[in-house]
Order: sequence, then C-alpha cells, then structure tokens
Amino acid sequence: MQHNRDHGSAADPSQGSGQGNSSSVLPHSSKLRTKLEKLAQWRIDPSLIDFPENAREFRGGYATVSEAFLASPSSAQGAGNESEHTMDRRPDSDARNLQSQSKPQEPEDDQRGENERSSSDITDGENDREKDEQDSGRQTCKPKQIVAVKKLKIERDTDLERVLGLALRESEFLVKLSHPNIVKLEGFVEDPSAQKVWLIFPWEEYGNLRDYLASGEWEVPERISLINDVTLGLEYLHSREPPVYHGDLKSVG
Repeated sequence: MQHNRDHGSAADPSQGSGQGNSSSVLPHSSKLRTKLEKLAQWRIDPSLIDFPENAREFRGGYATVSEAFLASPSSAQGAGNESEHTMDRRPDSDARNLQSQSKPQEPEDDQRGENERSSSDITDGENDREKDEQDSGRQTCKPKQIVAVKKLKIERDTDLERVLGLALRESEFLVKLSHPNIVKLEGFVEDPSAQKVWLIFPWEEYGNLRDYLASGEWEVPERISLINDVTLGLEYLHSREPPVYHGDLKSVG
C-alpha cells in the first residue's frame, strides 16, 4: 500500500479551515475523531474530485458508485504557479526598460548595435526561462486519475455517525492491506455539513465481477482463473494477524 498519500488534506486536522477543519468532526464521538486523525493522510479534499457528464454509476442498497476524475494537489498548484510566473515576467521587463533609459547617451550607431545585442540576449533569456518553466510544469503536474467514488447513503442526520464509523472501519482495514487481488484505497471524503461520506478507489473499466463476466463469452480456463484470483485474495485476508473475514462476498461487490 501507499502510506504517504497527500490529497490536499491538512497535516493536523485540528488546525486550518476548509475540509481539513476540525469543526467538521466536532459533533462526532472522541473515538471517531481519533480514527479521523489516524487516517488524516488519506483524507481527500472534495474540490479535487470532478464528476463528468454522463459518468457511469452503479447503485446499490447502501451506496452509489460513481465514475469521477481525481486531480492531484500538485497539478492544481502548478496551474496557479504558472499564472504567477506570467505576472512576474512583466516587472522584470519594466525594470530593464528603466535601466536602459538611465544610461548616458552614446553614438547612434553604437547604441543601435548595443540595443540589438541586448534585445537578442533578453529574448533568448526569456525563451530559455519559459522553456525551463514549461519543462518543470510537465514534471510536477500529474494527469487526472479516473476513480470510483463510493457514496455511502445517509438517510437521516442520525445516520451520519453510524455511516462514518463503518467507512472508517473499512478504511482502517484497507490501508493495512497490500495484495494484487485486494482493492486499494485511494482515500476518503468526510464532510458532515454536506452529508458526504465517500470512499475513493481506482476505477475498474468493466465494473464489478458480475459485469465483467457479462461483458464477454469467457472460456472455462478464464473463469477458473477468476475463481483462483478470488481465493488468493481471501487466503491473504485469512492469513493476517488477526485474520480478516469478508462478511459480504458477492459478484456485485
């Protein structure tokens, strides 16, 4: 598992404002607050999640899974920095103009030659700097990731703590697991004021196992391979200390 995730969450949930503000967890019990603090590095700012038009959705009894795009904080920050660099170039140009105006008068031919050389040097320097900034931006800005957002249903205000408790319990298990046949947790969203308790996972193109089986005519060896993958995942869970038991194993899960 990746244990150094940072999706725009505050390092200390007791400070700051926005989604990382501790005011969002004050109504919760001390037990839930402790769990939220332990899982702080997996907390995702909901502003980084974008639901496109015609996004695929799968509705279940306790949750709706929606296709979405998850942006990295570095890409959002990089876009802001690019704007700042563009603004910063103008004062430099003005400063050079003022400096050139303050020089003593020189013969016209010499001055024209000097200005041409100076202009060429400035243009080359600006082009080099812009190229460096673009290269740097390409290195730091990551493309958006397609994710599956599991939106847990909250029927009433009194359900909030119960649903959040279940989500955090599932998250605590998942962040400790690392196996090719166990889904990875990208993070979670917790926003009581908006009645949001979401779990974020990688998006699987063919959906759940039932949809995958329905997407084609699979031969017996391929079906046996799928069964083997499931048993390997379960074997890994059962080998943990203490063992983890999957209480709701089904093809639509």
